[in-house]
Amino acid sequence: MDRISVLPEAILHDILARLPEKDAARTSVFSNEWRDTWYSFPILSIRDKIIIGSYSPQIISKLDILIGYVMRRLLKLRDQSLTIKVFKLDMMPEHNKYMSHHFDLWMNMVSESCVEVLELCLLYSATYRGRPDGTEYRYDQYDLPLCVFEVRSLTKLVLKGKIRLNQSFFNHSIKLFSLRTLCLRELLLEDKGIIEHLISHCPLLEDLTVYCCLVYNRKNPFRNKQFLESLFLHGLQKLKEADIQGIQEVYIDAPNLENLQLCSFPLFWISDQIEFRQFHKIEMFASVEH
Repeated sequence: MDRISVLPEAILHDILARLPEKDAARTSVFSNEWRDTWYSFPILSIRDKIIIGSYSPQIISKLDILIGYVMRRLLKLRDQSLTIKVFKLDMMPEHNKYMSHHFDLWMNMVSESCVEVLELCLLYSATYRGRPDGTEYRYDQYDLPLCVFEVRSLTKLVLKGKIRLNQSFFNHSIKLFSLRTLCLRELLLEDKGIIEHLISHCPLLEDLTVYCCLVYNRKNPFRNKQFLESLFLHGLQKLKEADIQGIQEVYIDAPNLENLQLCSFPLFWISDQIEFRQFHKIEMFASVEH
């Protein structure tokens, strides 16, 4: 046995945390000791942009292998009563229908493990937008379990892509009392007030990103979507950084705001109805992409 393998588990975890993700994962093949260390490593980053295509037996097999791997790691952490420091899930949204049940289970297990950083990305990659023949994939939206918003330990929450929040969100208890960083990108909202309601329950929020979220009609969620037109943020005492894109009317009440970035797109425009109150320094960047 090598000398490193006999080091305390906390030190081995620290070593893994300093390695690039792929190199850290490769340590699991060194020995049984390193494999056990990897499965108890409290940082999980699940990224799979390779599994692309319809539900052929080959695709299902690959997804099932991924599901088994994630479950083994989560169960190992739960059995040892270990806190999950970071959980990142980055997958193609075309698999939402097949994976949604497993996503729900993972979100519940992660929430129960007092996760500190949670990132869920269901966006197409920058280099992949559709099928080889040029047509686009059809995919289902993923309804995020509301248990995520009860995690008092969360300091960072990132939600990107085909993730939906419905009106039941308003009747649910939000306990993000430790949240400092919030990123919401291209979400689907059943009500235009959902984001404001969420942010109002994050008293320690320091860094906020809201990017091109859509409001949909409950009776026909796949049509008549429109971009969120306004955002009113009150009493954000700790907010220092804000990046808001694709919203016409913005109101921010944040005494310690230092940097604000607003970007317009071909389909958007920054109106004169932007009001800033009670902050000392602002850096504003308005760019137009052609």
